[in-house]
Amino acid sequence: MTELNKELQKKIKQEKKKRIKNEYIYILLDEVAMILNYKPTDTQMKKIHTETVEMLEELFSTGRSQGFRIMLSTQSYVANNSGITGAMKINTDTKLMHFTEEETSIQSIFPDTDILLNKGITPQEFGVGEFILKTKRSEFIHSRAIYIPENINELSNLLIDNINL
Repeated sequence: MTELNKELQKKIKQEKKKRIKNEYIYILLDEVAMILNYKPTDTQMKKIHTETVEMLEELFSTGRSQGFRIMLSTQSYVANNSGITGAMKINTDTKLMHFTEEETSIQSIFPDTDILLNKGITPQEFGVGEFILKTKRSEFIHSRAIYIPENINELSNLLIDNINL
């Protein structure tokens, strides 16, 4: 993080700007809870894990101001089993939720579930690809992603064969 920040400051000086606009480094963390909850078995792995968690916490708390955009995915956002710290949660701008049956999971992401209910949004009843998106600057957006089946290649070949008949 420090090295990246030094490089960024060097670039700002070279370009004689006060700051660099619209240039971001995107960091995608899939299954972040698995990273944070990992239980190392030896001293070397414990050291690596501790440094990784510290780096992630620093990234979440100061990264946005330094041009980082962080996206994470997790099966659970609940404090007691996700490993996601309070600082990480506070610095998460955008939240997206797919189907879940657990009320505690819904409340961990969207504490005021009455707003969802008033809008007729119930994550417990979501279908395939259906989700809700919330940013700090927006209302809830209820939408559906495109569903691409695993056998898409077979289906497209079948479609092509039928068109050629």
